[in-house]
Amino acid sequence: MILTETTISIIISTHNRVHSVKRLLDKLGSQTYAVQLIEVIVVAYGCTDNTVAMLQNYKAPFKFIFYEMSVDEPAKARNNGASLASGSLFIFIGDDVEPSEGFAEAHMLAHQNKEDAVVIGYLPLALAESPDYYQIDRQANWEERFQRMRIPGYRYSYKDFSCSNFSISSDLFKKAQGFVSGLHYRDDYEFGIRLINLGANFIFSKDAWGIHRDEITDIHRFLKRKREDGKADVRLWCMHRDMIIPPLQMSRFKKKYSFLLYKKAFLLLASLKITDTIASCLKYLMFVLEKLQLRSKWKALNYHLHRYWYLRGWLDELPDKQKMFFVPNYIMEQETPDVEFEIDLKPGILAATQKLDQLRPRSVNICYGKQIIGSIPFKPGAERINGDHLRYLLATELSESFMVSFSLENDELIVRA
Repeated sequence: MILTETTISIIISTHNRVHSVKRLLDKLGSQTYAVQLIEVIVVAYGCTDNTVAMLQNYKAPFKFIFYEMSVDEPAKARNNGASLASGSLFIFIGDDVEPSEGFAEAHMLAHQNKEDAVVIGYLPLALAESPDYYQIDRQANWEERFQRMRIPGYRYSYKDFSCSNFSISSDLFKKAQGFVSGLHYRDDYEFGIRLINLGANFIFSKDAWGIHRDEITDIHRFLKRKREDGKADVRLWCMHRDMIIPPLQMSRFKKKYSFLLYKKAFLLLASLKITDTIASCLKYLMFVLEKLQLRSKWKALNYHLHRYWYLRGWLDELPDKQKMFFVPNYIMEQETPDVEFEIDLKPGILAATQKLDQLRPRSVNICYGKQIIGSIPFKPGAERINGDHLRYLLATELSESFMVSFSLENDELIVRA
């Protein structure tokens, strides 16, 4: 791609966020990238506020396309937006994001000389002036995710993918056949899985940033979302069993207090209405704990409520709730595939990294001559191994083993000489 020639289609799906999407459009009007090379497509789905009227009358400095859908389905809205796009580069952005002025240009530059790239842009979360415990905790987890992606050689997984700020070539999007319909949640995860299976190269760009101004999510909405996430994860597992660890594994129940966990599971299955009522009441205890500034107890309760509602979503999705704890068809140990490849570092690290870039195995054993250094195991849902992954591991967790193997192999050569 050449900077002066690349046409960009910015695709936005929106639902009942008239003020947010207008703010987004206004910001897109002040991009540093050539405005004549930008088109913006907004798909409003199931809107009952003034979004449609605002979009119909919006005066944009760029090419502007508006499409209305009556169906409340975000994945279909994004696909419809892509079908209307004419650019060679697609940028998908959430309707509650406030992009920087260099947003579009940074996405374009990140694709320069990169084949099958999927660029994930930085998305800092806006924090209220007086944030509560929930907002602070959410921002910490949010930033931790992006900090991992900043590390050179980080091995991406489908869980790093988000529809709120990413770019992809139009050719790769069509090759991946767009987003799957029928998943109201986790449709971005599902798309990420298929991109990884296609061998896409995930790239993080801190310069392609936009502020995520989520003004509606609070602890009540977030706990409700965890239940929906549980449902969606079961569907994902059924669709991609080779790429996803089962939502709950038997190994989680084989720890120290497995008997107690089974009792809890039995009580949960036998009296869902009672446990739902208890969990709903405990939610309000979180506000009391925050008022008393008992942060550690608040965090513990927050964790357990999140786990509970996630499990409830899982229970909602399975047809036979009793079987999930006792039949291996529902909960099973993840089978680890055999190691696909062994690589010797003795001919040089450069040769090894080039070999990995060529073969892209799912797992690899690493040695130096006759000495075993370690391995990069199969990781469900993660991208296949490349040279950058090897360099990172040799500089971190495998560094000591590498030096020992190097010394032992060379000592053996000296003794023979």
